[in-house]
Amino acid sequence: MVHDVVRQEMRTVLAESTQVPFLDQSAAALLAEARDYYRRANLHTYQVFQWGHEAVLVTWRGDAVNDGLVMLLATMGLRANNEGVALTVPGVAADRLLDAVAKIGGMTDLDPVHVLAAAKNFLREKWDWAMPEELLRKSFASLNLELYEARCFAESFSHMK
Repeated sequence: MVHDVVRQEMRTVLAESTQVPFLDQSAAALLAEARDYYRRANLHTYQVFQWGHEAVLVTWRGDAVNDGLVMLLATMGLRANNEGVALTVPGVAADRLLDAVAKIGGMTDLDPVHVLAAAKNFLREKWDWAMPEELLRKSFASLNLELYEARCFAESFSHMK
């Protein structure tokens, strides 16, 4: 799982133009290409856009926050995918995604038993099979999700719009 700090550092590196002295020629060319795309796509200012039939939310957050957002979006009836620096939501317009993010920002019930009610496949650890369902959901959320941070992201994101 990738931490928030790594994704935020990725954004910082893409936003600047200074050369990285330890990169070989191929790596420097790839970084230049990524920086060019970052600027052309306006990723320094735009975080929500339509990509074909998918709405995309560029979070620049770690996997635990993004996975938390995926689960919270599921409570809104949206099937999102964590794609790393962004979430994709197939078959949804960007406006619908923005509305859902705004609702998540106002959520007060972040109980993992409720949030993960429709989720499946929590068996990740050795003894998970022996846990009661409610405890399994709480354990999964504790180890893999940042529901509170996901809600805080949604709340601050909604205030920026």
